[in-house]
Amino acid sequence: AFDVYTAGEDSAPAVAAGKATLEAHRELSGDVSVALTDYYPAEISARAGDVRDRLALVDFYSVDFDWMPGEPFKHQWTDFRSGRSKRPIKLHTAPRAIEAGKDRATACAMITDIFGATSMQTIDIVC
Repeated sequence: AFDVYTAGEDSAPAVAAGKATLEAHRELSGDVSVALTDYYPAEISARAGDVRDRLALVDFYSVDFDWMPGEPFKHQWTDFRSGRSKRPIKLHTAPRAIEAGKDRATACAMITDIFGATSMQTIDIVC
């Protein structure tokens, strides 16, 4: 893993290219998972037509469970569409512990759609 910094630019996520809806789920163990429940690309190609399952447009989904504004995005959970596999992309992360002693965290999801646009969406998690 590595971080990419660009001199003279903010390393915070750019304005979202699409609209995403996230839900945080607390497990009995206290761990948290994040689910992508809806996604609407900023620009749907004419080839996409009337898409009934917009989540099928997601090509890559990654979550940073402890994102901080101004800090690089850390891919702590990732799933993506494989070219040859028929396995659907997972849009619900595995449960993950939030750092001990914290009462809040901000999870940030990075979503790349089949058109190549990348969106970022945050959700507050109360620990």
